[in-house]
Amino acid sequence: MADQDESSTKFSRVKIAYEDESDGLHLNDFEKFMQGATVTDFRYSTITGNLSLDFTGGRSIQVQRRKDGFGMLLTTKPEDFYSSPVPIVFKDFNDYRLATSAEILHSLNETYLLLLLINRGELDPLRQHLLTSQGVLSSYPVADDEQLEFISVSRGSWFGEMWTKSKEGVGALKTIGVAMSSKGRELIVRRAEADTKIQESNAAKAQAEAELKRLEVSDRLFEIYHKQIKSLNIDDPVRLKFEQEYLVLQDYSETKLIDVTPDR
Repeated sequence: MADQDESSTKFSRVKIAYEDESDGLHLNDFEKFMQGATVTDFRYSTITGNLSLDFTGGRSIQVQRRKDGFGMLLTTKPEDFYSSPVPIVFKDFNDYRLATSAEILHSLNETYLLLLLINRGELDPLRQHLLTSQGVLSSYPVADDEQLEFISVSRGSWFGEMWTKSKEGVGALKTIGVAMSSKGRELIVRRAEADTKIQESNAAKAQAEAELKRLEVSDRLFEIYHKQIKSLNIDDPVRLKFEQEYLVLQDYSETKLIDVTPDR
């Protein structure tokens, strides 16, 4: 990272400055913005004493050594707005067997693909694929940048950091994260609030504010189920698949957003 002009950005003990914004970002907002980010690179200069850390989501932090102590500079790349990791949290989780995490990750991936394809209006090819693939969606042909990836999985609450490179994919992923737990929803919404403050152009800020407004509607998954999935025949493979995978996630979730008791 290139050295920053110290005269162009103000620092204090309670504020983090970010690119092209002299007033800085309050420490509370900085915490929200960085939650869930994972370090991707680390650099230290023996000449200046500056320490640089790169994180997922196009974020970089430089700790700058100064005569009066240290300053911190947070920079972001607006084009990476959609690549921030999405937290998926299951509260009070104490089952750390690999088989359990594998089950969660599998159902997350299947539910993610269902939402992505349903939102795209690909019901017919989705239905045909489920009928010919023994109900497994992971082999459905989607673009590489739409594949769901995980960054990390942590103990305590089951805390997973997931991401995908596509805007549509992140929307589907956030729909799941918002619905699974109040903690996951809080983290996602808080990061969206910080993202809104970080945006530099009016267009980017308007886009971020629209995203935040959408996220504040926590029953998005409920709406998709009742308006697009439950209207399908009770034996439709798309409906059966969604209910099957949602029930797996619901077992680990603190919320029961959708009642999928079969009306058969």
